[in-house]
Amino acid sequence: MNGAGGQKSAQVDLDPLLRGKELPDEVRKRAEALVKRLTTPVRVTVIGPRSTGKSTVVNLLLGGKLLDPSYSLPTTQFSYGGDVSSHYTLADGSISEVVGFNVAKLATKPAVFVDVKLPLAALKKISVLEVVQGEGPDTLARALSWASPRSDIIIWCSERFTSAEQKVWSTATDLMKDHAYLLLTKIDKHPDSRILKSALNALHKNFSDDFKHILPISAMNAVNTRKRDGSIDKQGLAKSGGQALIKALMRDLETSRQAAIDQAEMILSDYPGSEPAA
Repeated sequence: MNGAGGQKSAQVDLDPLLRGKELPDEVRKRAEALVKRLTTPVRVTVIGPRSTGKSTVVNLLLGGKLLDPSYSLPTTQFSYGGDVSSHYTLADGSISEVVGFNVAKLATKPAVFVDVKLPLAALKKISVLEVVQGEGPDTLARALSWASPRSDIIIWCSERFTSAEQKVWSTATDLMKDHAYLLLTKIDKHPDSRILKSALNALHKNFSDDFKHILPISAMNAVNTRKRDGSIDKQGLAKSGGQALIKALMRDLETSRQAAIDQAEMILSDYPGSEPAA
């Protein structure tokens, strides 16, 4: 069972099964987790050292120049909503709202977290969390620890993937590494393509077990391939590395969705006659 129809069928068939009386607790928990996976956008987290182009990568994933790097926002989450709304959380835990989504206005607030709802097609498939940490050697480690349980896919942005970054990433679980991307950002800043190629080869050689994908990208060039009329300069997108990132992400989303459908069908095959609860 493939495609969107497969997702809908698995979800519809599992719903009555979950209402059954005889379904074992362990199987019920698995089925509930599968329904959640099939109905909830995949949580994508963009993280890495400061000034490595994370906001621009977020813009690329969302298909527009939503974040202006000249304004500093705290950790910000984007998810789907029928109406545009922005809520920010202060250090004392209180939550306030800013009408619409105004980066300049949000940047004036002493917020520690911003939650944005937008009616974007991309956000029906993924939610995007940009993790912003403070200065200091331990802040990135704390940020990764906080983000990991809130993430299905992690995109680590880096210009060189330094030894300090490597030390932080070594604390990630094997499951997290299996769903992680290392983006070598700002490749347009490299004056010598041979040096860039050598750096990429070294990353692939030394860290292929630590990331599912290791990709070079100029996120700014990728974002700028979208023209005012909404069309895309496909050649420019490919050259920037943006196309490779988007294709890899879409492929991984489809693989994950199909795996959930296959598991759901196995449960349906094992428990075809579970009696619905009265």
